[in-house]
Amino acid sequence: MYDIFMKLPQTDLHNLCSLLGHEGLSDKVYLLTGEVLKKLASVASSHRKFFIVELSDLAHSLSGSAISELITLRNTQMLGLSSGSMAGAAVLRILQTLSSLTVPDIDDKGAKNDDNEEHVTMWKLNLSLEPLWQELSECISVTESQLAQGSLSTVMSNANTGEHVQGAGASSPPLPPGTQRLLPFIEAFLVLCEKLQASNSILQQDDAYATASEVNELSGSLSPSGAGVDGAVTFSRFAEKHRRLLNAFVRQNPGLLEKSLSMMLKAPRLIDFDIEAVDPDYYKNLKWLLEWLDLKINTRIDGYTVGLM
Repeated sequence: MYDIFMKLPQTDLHNLCSLLGHEGLSDKVYLLTGEVLKKLASVASSHRKFFIVELSDLAHSLSGSAISELITLRNTQMLGLSSGSMAGAAVLRILQTLSSLTVPDIDDKGAKNDDNEEHVTMWKLNLSLEPLWQELSECISVTESQLAQGSLSTVMSNANTGEHVQGAGASSPPLPPGTQRLLPFIEAFLVLCEKLQASNSILQQDDAYATASEVNELSGSLSPSGAGVDGAVTFSRFAEKHRRLLNAFVRQNPGLLEKSLSMMLKAPRLIDFDIEAVDPDYYKNLKWLLEWLDLKINTRIDGYTVGLM
C-alpha cells in the first residue's frame, strides 16, 4: 500500500491541492480535500514537503486577487462586492490546511531538518503575503473609523433621550455593512501567525542542542534583519492596532474566542468588554478554560475594562 501512495503522479497531487483554491465548490469537497491531503502527508514525508510548497505557492498566487478585493471594499466603504469574500475564504482554507500538515513527532535529524525547512517556507510565505496583510490593515482602519462614528452617534442618541447605560453589557452599534467580508482575511492572518509562533517555539527548543554555527546559519536564512519570524509578536502588533474591530467581532459572536480568534486569549488586556454581560453561559465556560490554562480573567469593576492576564 505504501508503494502505491509513493507512485502517485505529482500532477494528481498538484490538482488535489488546487481544489482548495477553486471557488464555488461545496464545503464537503473542501473538507474531504483537506483530509486527503493530511492522510497522504502522514504516509510519506515527501508528499508532505510537496504539499507545503504547493499550498504556499497557491496562497501566494491568490494574494493578488485578494488584494484587489480588499481595495474594492476599501474604496467603496465595504459595499463594492455583491457577495461574501471569496478570495478571503480561499486563502483561509489553504492556510488552515497548510497549518495542519505538521511534522511527525520523531526524534531524529530528518524530522528536525523538516522543522527547519518548514519554518523557512512559512516565513517566506508570510513575507510574500505582506502586501495582503497591509491592505487588510488599511481596510480595517476604514471600518474602525465607521465603528467610531457609530459609537459616537449611539452616545449622542442616548444623551439626547436621557438614557444612561452602564457597563459593557450595553448594546453596541451594529457592524458597518460589509464588515463580515473582512473576517476570513483576519482568520487567515491569525492562522499564519499561530503557525509561525508554533514553528518558532520548536526551533527555539532545538537551538538548545544546536551548535552556535548551526543557529547562526538558520537565523541568517530566515531573515537578514532577524525580525518578523515570531508569530506572537506579529499578532500582538496587529491586535493592538485593530483591537476595536476584533472586539466588535467577539461582541457579536463570543464563540470566535474558541475558534478563529482564540489567539486573543494569549494577548494580555486585549478584550475590552464584559464577556459575562454579553454571554453569561459562554463566560462560565471561558473562565473554566482559562483556569485550566492557568490564566486569569479580570472582571469589570465600576465600568472598567475586562482583561486577560
